[in-house]
Amino acid sequence: MRFKVIVVLAVLGSLALSGCSEQADPVCDELETLRGSIATLGDLTLEEGALEQLQSTVTQIQADAQAVRDAADEGFGAELGTFESTLRELADGVAGVVDAPSAASVAALAAEVGDTQQAWEALKAAAPDCEV
Repeated sequence: MRFKVIVVLAVLGSLALSGCSEQADPVCDELETLRGSIATLGDLTLEEGALEQLQSTVTQIQADAQAVRDAADEGFGAELGTFESTLRELADGVAGVVDAPSAASVAALAAEVGDTQQAWEALKAAAPDCEV
């Protein structure tokens, strides 16, 4: 069980793959903030309270995604919607592991992490003017 949680945390850390240069566009700034929140997932260590910290981090990522939505107005609609949907599923998966840790709930969480990573990559690709 611990090995699977470590693997999930390692995969979460891989969500933040690239840096960003200084930008004046508010959408790019919000995407950079979002990228930073996603990067904190990789800093989590398997110890007492790690799942609660993961839950808190996912909540912060959701708030940052909302800030991107606010800054983007109508832009990135499909990609941002997909990303937000996968974040809700990820939050539910984390809550499931916190409430009832099992091999099945950790495996489901790992799948949700993969979906979130794909959605993040699509969101970044939808913002070609931002170096995220």
